[in-house]
Amino acid sequence: MHAHVLGIGLWTPGYPTFENWVRRDRVETPEVPPVSIASPRLLRGTSMLTRLFVEAAAQAATIAQMPVDAVATVFGSAYGETHIALAQFEMMRTGDGLMSPHRFKNSVHNTGAGVFSIAAQNRGFTTALAAGSNTTAMALLEGFALLHDGHEQVVVCVADEPLPMNFAGKNPPFEGLGVAFALRRDAGVSGALARLSSLGPSTGASAPTTLPDSLRGNPIAPALVLAERIVARASGAIPTWGRPERLDGHRRMSSLPPIDALLPQRPPMRLVDRVASFSGEEVRTESRVRADWPFAVEGVIDSATSRGDDADGCGVRVALAERATPSERAGIPMLVRPVAPAPRRTNHRGRAP
Repeated sequence: MHAHVLGIGLWTPGYPTFENWVRRDRVETPEVPPVSIASPRLLRGTSMLTRLFVEAAAQAATIAQMPVDAVATVFGSAYGETHIALAQFEMMRTGDGLMSPHRFKNSVHNTGAGVFSIAAQNRGFTTALAAGSNTTAMALLEGFALLHDGHEQVVVCVADEPLPMNFAGKNPPFEGLGVAFALRRDAGVSGALARLSSLGPSTGASAPTTLPDSLRGNPIAPALVLAERIVARASGAIPTWGRPERLDGHRRMSSLPPIDALLPQRPPMRLVDRVASFSGEEVRTESRVRADWPFAVEGVIDSATSRGDDADGCGVRVALAERATPSERAGIPMLVRPVAPAPRRTNHRGRAP
């Protein structure tokens, strides 16, 4: 599988666009992204995370000249809407114990996907995922799968906001960051920044170390390293996980736990029935297609359901890895190949767009 990068969006405090970041042109920014494509009413009560998603995704799609009202989207966050979720828990713990319905709608993991879809009037495919420090890798993998499944173009956006103090624990503090990649499948596309290919697990690469201190603890910061390598026209494998992985020690597990102990979902939302084997580098799961399955038609499942089954498998592997080696962090290196730059156009002010 491969994909061509046509645009990169970014927002982090002091750097409202990826162009600002590349030039290290730090400017005064509000505490949260302004998100020009969304109305103030739609943004009411939303978190920094949601605004990071919408702003970065809109930037990438616009730069790539992709229709924001139709392009498929993938949103990834390691922690999700922690601020709003913890505020809801506090409401449950104090007072009358009732939660705010208005705030609840902004506390789910796909809030960013929903707000982007409404703001852009986009009825196309969208999904939201979480994979800890592997979120950048898994979001890109999902984007590749969509392109392979027939979508011509997709915007992959990853973001995380600073953690609440009572949730961060020993994690180092970090600033909010949102990075988005506008990807297209066509090999002969004009104006591509780079070609991404050869997604696959790696045990020899180390985690990125070129991150600024203010972003180093952000689990999706590797996306920024990838973006910088693309603009620098540097080729080679780039790790897209937040911390080094360690694969030793897995075989110490004497038995495999039941699936209910590994995944919180229950059928029919959980598609995997049991873990067949786990070697430390590979997990094999079994799923039985039953007659009463709401996702099956005449015993056949569609590609979207198949990706859900794959997601369950990824969750099982992470859960098993954490049990065997608590410091385990799996990841995927991304192979980048530069693409010859297209002739630059100028707008009516005489500046490159």
